[in-house]
Amino acid sequence: MKVLPEYIKAGFPTDKKIKADYSKMARMCREALASHPEDKDYLLAWEVVYLCSDKQYEASLKAGREVLPVLTLQDCIDDIERNELWCLEQLGRTPEAIDILKKKAAATKEGNERYSVYGSIRELYKKLNDRENMLRYGSMMLEESPDQMDVEELREQAEL
Repeated sequence: MKVLPEYIKAGFPTDKKIKADYSKMARMCREALASHPEDKDYLLAWEVVYLCSDKQYEASLKAGREVLPVLTLQDCIDDIERNELWCLEQLGRTPEAIDILKKKAAATKEGNERYSVYGSIRELYKKLNDRENMLRYGSMMLEESPDQMDVEELREQAEL
């Protein structure tokens, strides 16, 4: 996503030892929409990310789902979608994150991207200790792009 605009970055503490107030940063992004409509996609996306950084996972999910339909920049859309998966996982809603990724895999035509989505699904199943689905999605990764799996993934797949 685009580098954070200076007018928002100014709200960050300059001392790295001081924790940023992400809730405040989210509010600043929302308020900046009035004076900087040209940065709408970035401001909305950063607001969602800051809510998540502040561990306001439900609020971040809600805000992300509200703004996603109005975003036009792909990098902002991608960040909101990744953020949604992270929030769901943090909330213990991993099966919901898996369902979202399965829909994305079904809609994805490019092999490398689908390989990556299958890998994400496999990792979530790993966190759930679901060996059967880990094996299934690992096999799908191999079918999609056999040259992309690294040695550790191949070893783990063979052990299943």
